[in-house]
Amino acid sequence: MKAEQTAPFGVRDKIGYMAGDLGNNVAFQLQSSFLMLFYTDVLQIPAGMAGTMFLVARIFDAVTDVLVGHIIDKRPTTREGKYRPWLRKMSGFLALMTFLIFQSGMQDASMTVKVVYMWVTYLLWGSVFYTSVNIPYGSMAGVISPNPSDRSALSTFRTLGASTANLFIGVGVPLIIYHEVGGHQVVKTDATFTVVAGVAALISFTALMVCYRLTTERVKIPMSDGPQESFFKTVRKLLQNRALVGVIIASLGMLMATTTIGQTNNYVYARVYNSTIGVSASNLINQILTLTITAPLGLALARKFGKKEITSVGMLLAGVMFFVLWLIGPRSIYIHIAFVAVVYILYGFYYSQVWAMIPDVVDDIQLTTGNRDGGTVYALNSFARKIGQAISGALVGWSLSYIGYDAQQVELSSQVQDGIFTMSTLIPAGAFLLAAISLLFIYPLNREHVEENNQQLHL
Repeated sequence: MKAEQTAPFGVRDKIGYMAGDLGNNVAFQLQSSFLMLFYTDVLQIPAGMAGTMFLVARIFDAVTDVLVGHIIDKRPTTREGKYRPWLRKMSGFLALMTFLIFQSGMQDASMTVKVVYMWVTYLLWGSVFYTSVNIPYGSMAGVISPNPSDRSALSTFRTLGASTANLFIGVGVPLIIYHEVGGHQVVKTDATFTVVAGVAALISFTALMVCYRLTTERVKIPMSDGPQESFFKTVRKLLQNRALVGVIIASLGMLMATTTIGQTNNYVYARVYNSTIGVSASNLINQILTLTITAPLGLALARKFGKKEITSVGMLLAGVMFFVLWLIGPRSIYIHIAFVAVVYILYGFYYSQVWAMIPDVVDDIQLTTGNRDGGTVYALNSFARKIGQAISGALVGWSLSYIGYDAQQVELSSQVQDGIFTMSTLIPAGAFLLAAISLLFIYPLNREHVEENNQQLHL
């Protein structure tokens, strides 16, 4: 691996990489936070059926992630770079599918047609096009600069891009998709969701093209002179690395927790606390805290104490906070919002640094195997994220069915409301604690280990 003599790493790369996650996350957060709600309340698809689809489809997504990562690693680097060309070729298709999965006009179709449409459009969105954009985008962090500090900066700017997307989706969408019926907040069933998806698709495509134009791949990875390893042999070899296994389990737990929070907040605030403003207010506060506290503080703390050190503590405390929230069961929406806000600060340390931890893992693998396999490593981490989403989507859907949630019921019983609150707190609590255990006891790359690896690689 060597760095080509090009324009030095700078603000242009940071802004471009930030725009990339803005584009990715607008599409991701819209489906992650609102697709279950769209299926249950607009298309009237049973929650259990939608949950099963999420489980099966996201496991399939996870497999295609690894396949795409392997394909990218085995393809030669072009003049544009190894990863950037994929953004140019696939971002338009991702935008199109982001629009198509939210088609309110399908609500008048038969249940069979709606279910088939749900499966086909979601599989195309997640398993093909989102994967074909997100895997190369994430892998770019390791080749934009070989410097660990630059990578931490990219990870922080990526968090800023994601937070900006979350502001647009998490704050704006709840204010648009609900209306009042009989004193209760229910979801609109007109073309509102489709229009929102169209706007999100345009923003996603534009931002990803900005990423493509502003970033530069400086680290050139030569093709191996030896025989190409098979896909399964490469994966089996990589999974022998403790650092990769540790970050995979942590990512699974983190995505399981945050996906559950994003999905259930729509039900908790709108149907338990009867406040759609609460959804937007919570999301606004959380993203402001991420932008003003977590991102800059996470970068500073990571440089001082190490990435493993701050992320493991943050995830541990986030799990404890959600368990305490379940124990006290506050009647006040303001107390609930405050608890979730603190959790966002704590888990945000991991979210802001994980994209710098992945290149650390790739470096560690290069020292032990002689190959970087950056695309496959990133894809395996994405595999874990998809499995976390799959488990979360299934648990939320099945839990809603189990507690008797009925989207057409304007006023929910206290039993259903209690069930919504329980699943919205205990699932994230357990998932955050799983991530913390993995970071503390499996992931080995503390600050000293990372610095030692960097010295051996002469970065």
